[in-house]
Amino acid sequence: MDSKARASGFGLSAALMMLVNAGLTIAKERSEGLKAWMSGFVDAHWVAHAVLILGLFIVLGFVFSSVLPRGRRPGVVLLARLLIVTTMLSSLAMALFFLFS
Repeated sequence: MDSKARASGFGLSAALMMLVNAGLTIAKERSEGLKAWMSGFVDAHWVAHAVLILGLFIVLGFVFSSVLPRGRRPGVVLLARLLIVTTMLSSLAMALFFLFS
């Protein structure tokens, strides 16, 4: 596997995890049951949250790296734009949630 495949795969994984992280954060704040269930794995729900996001990032990074055909891999500029947009969207979603909740 070449470095461009790995960069593309992990870049896509990072962009997806930005959105999943925001969604999970909001879901935990809205559901005490989910927060309690995640706390059941370790002492604090935020540790389970971090382990889940990091684990998904690594697994999906390797999956995306291996399944994207050579001609379909996003370039560096597209990945950078995607990461910027998903960072902004996830930050906006969490800011609005906490502002209005």
